[in-house]
Amino acid sequence: MRHNFLIDKQISEIEERLKSMQKLMMIDVDTLIKEVRAYRELLKEHEYEKEKAELRKGLGLPEVDEDVLKDYPDILTPKDIQKILGVSKNQAYELMHSGQFQVIKIGQRYRILKSVFVEWLKGK
Repeated sequence: MRHNFLIDKQISEIEERLKSMQKLMMIDVDTLIKEVRAYRELLKEHEYEKEKAELRKGLGLPEVDEDVLKDYPDILTPKDIQKILGVSKNQAYELMHSGQFQVIKIGQRYRILKSVFVEWLKGK
């Protein structure tokens, strides 16, 4: 009976090829894991934006129409916010103090950049 035995050199070559394949497979797995994590983050952001949009709709806040806002200055006052949203003076101040967007305080007066307010209206 004749046996085909591999010589030590052949065994070493096979071992090196297997190690190389293992490294390649690990790189692919790591890449896939990173992609899954990125997709998970995107899904969380999407769900958050969806919840914000539903909340805004539930509060009866208007859809964003930037043409309506073009007549307003680049820096809005609480009175501007009140007019745009159709809310009371107290509600406008409550919103400005809610922390939902950055507000500028100059002395005792509150202001918000129109661009920041538009982004908030869009739910961003």
